[in-house]
Amino acid sequence: PRHPPATLRRTHMVRAKKNKKMTAVATPTDLKRLAFVESAAVSSYEYLTGSAYFAKACGYYSNAKETNALKGSITKIEDLIKAYGMPVVAKVQEKYPEYMTTVDGKVDVVVSKAVDIWTSKIAPSAPVAMAKSALAEVAPKMEELLAQREEYFKKIEAFLADLKAKAVALPAEVSAAITKAIAEARAKIDDAQLFEKVKTAYETALK
Repeated sequence: PRHPPATLRRTHMVRAKKNKKMTAVATPTDLKRLAFVESAAVSSYEYLTGSAYFAKACGYYSNAKETNALKGSITKIEDLIKAYGMPVVAKVQEKYPEYMTTVDGKVDVVVSKAVDIWTSKIAPSAPVAMAKSALAEVAPKMEELLAQREEYFKKIEAFLADLKAKAVALPAEVSAAITKAIAEARAKIDDAQLFEKVKTAYETALK
């Protein structure tokens, strides 16, 4: 059977080694507040190592190691990294789950206290109750106001249509200004300034 090229085999070996190192770190499974951190880190790693750029970079690195000029130097550098780096990596692998669990617990305490303060003290307070009541009253009034404005716009449009039917010609710029003002006010029907602009244009046409 045919075997894949040596460069491709080396690329897969490098990736396999890196994946092995990644999964060697024990993952806390009971994180309550910081689980998204773990998920984001794993997703980013998988995206990076699964990309064509990563595979190409591994291939370049493997080829560089085989050249006569760099072969010995790169091997020595790798040996130094292993000698000084592996103890650090081992320590991180050992302490990572405990550290994440501790930090997650502290974050959970803070969040739980904040929720408790809101639920027991802030939410039932008079200012919050007043704000909720005011908001509840404003919503129907706002809907009524918007409906009134829409009726006003329709009244103006009917006025323009009536003038046109009676062959009463308004100056082109006045008619265009009214039509434009109504279109803008409808797009932002809660904007008081645009509504005033419609009124001004309408009152100009009445004079």
